[in-house]
Amino acid sequence: MPTVSPEELERLLETGNVMTEEQLELSNSVQAHFGADASFSGLEWVQEREVYVVWWYGEPPSELVQFVDQSDNLLEIRPTVNAPNDVAAAVRAIMEPGAIPGVQVFGAGAAIDCSKLHVTAEPVDPLLTDSDVRARIEAVAQFPIDLEIGSIVPITG
Repeated sequence: MPTVSPEELERLLETGNVMTEEQLELSNSVQAHFGADASFSGLEWVQEREVYVVWWYGEPPSELVQFVDQSDNLLEIRPTVNAPNDVAAAVRAIMEPGAIPGVQVFGAGAAIDCSKLHVTAEPVDPLLTDSDVRARIEAVAQFPIDLEIGSIVPITG
């Protein structure tokens, strides 16, 4: 199990980037009750407001609404732009080898609000511009993307 040095703990406490036990239990409970639902995109901690945002596609079930109402203002529900399964399918599609001619995709993931994909890729064809790479990926994904050009560099020790 990872440990935190006394110095690191002190830094975390100073910056306020530590969750209380109650917040951690709430997070675990939301994940346990709603995490497997196809409409659930994720849970986001908003430090400035000390609230969890439950990202949900469509009308939230009454059980989730009741859960939020009983959370002492530690939870709120926000709608996703698209269905989490649709965005996940787009990620899988662009990650398929050879799915995007002239482009190597190294990594991809969905924004928590399901509005776009975050993609790391680079052109295999040296004649492709960054705009060409973006256009080819978006044509396959059918979603807007945030694009980082370049490969993922492994950390070596």
